[in-house]
Amino acid sequence: MQCEMCGRKGEVFRAKVEGVLLNVCDNCGGHGEVLAKVQEVKAKKIIVNSRVVNDVEDLVHNYSEIVKKAREARGWEHRELGKRISERESVIAHVENGKLKPTFKLARKLEKSLGVKLVYCEEVKGLKGSGSSVSGGLTIGDLLKK
Repeated sequence: MQCEMCGRKGEVFRAKVEGVLLNVCDNCGGHGEVLAKVQEVKAKKIIVNSRVVNDVEDLVHNYSEIVKKAREARGWEHRELGKRISERESVIAHVENGKLKPTFKLARKLEKSLGVKLVYCEEVKGLKGSGSSVSGGLTIGDLLKK
């Protein structure tokens, strides 16, 4: 992924820099408070009527609340849910507290066990005439041109 401050490609982290949340590299992370490592969003191509459609998978924003409410509705403790999906109870607790953003693999296991929806697919369309693409990285400058 690409640092939103310097443009360097590589591993990025979510950080709060002067009150703004940004995805930054190791070097730029020193300019603010690093909050978490950013997971790369998986893109998959689907062919529909001889046309390629790019879909991006992402987690719903309130995943922690959904997991907690679904677990409590079934009367399960963290330990029991952890056993059902082969995860430690501390992982379940951290997901419910919002301290841990689940991987897509973990989210799918939670979805199956709890009968909830945590991952959604969104179609991504490139900007016409901007020359940028989803894989090439959309920048703030691309948006300002429109």
